[in-house]
Amino acid sequence: MIAKRTRPSRQATIFINKLEAARRQFDAAIRMTFANEDELAIHTVAAAAYRIVRDLLEKRGRFDIDELVAGGLYLTARSLAAGELSQAALDELTGEYTQLRDFIAALARDMHAKRDAVAPDKFSMSLDRSSRIADWYKLSAAANFLKAR
Repeated sequence: MIAKRTRPSRQATIFINKLEAARRQFDAAIRMTFANEDELAIHTVAAAAYRIVRDLLEKRGRFDIDELVAGGLYLTARSLAAGELSQAALDELTGEYTQLRDFIAALARDMHAKRDAVAPDKFSMSLDRSSRIADWYKLSAAANFLKAR
């Protein structure tokens, strides 16, 4: 048998950073969802993308759980300040957590007084490390089950 020499093909080189890779994985998971593809495959692709985003945040000294909780608190306070959420609904939402209710109410008063000058990117909070770890284990339990060991 004689081997034939071929010229290497000239293909364009595409550079993809981690954020773009995560975006493409999320896009693929969304397309897979609308195409009614396998839920397990969709979950795996989305979890891989989420892990990239989580790692990028941590590298920048930020944490996904902190961002999610802060965002939820901010939006709840904004709804309360705008009158979209009643005090009774806030009471029901926060239940026995009076400190949380008081914090949201104070933030809403501050937003109302400053006409929403408390911007979401200026509002931050930080959970303790053990809470972050426990929350991460809960969020990633299904994805970790699927990993080969």
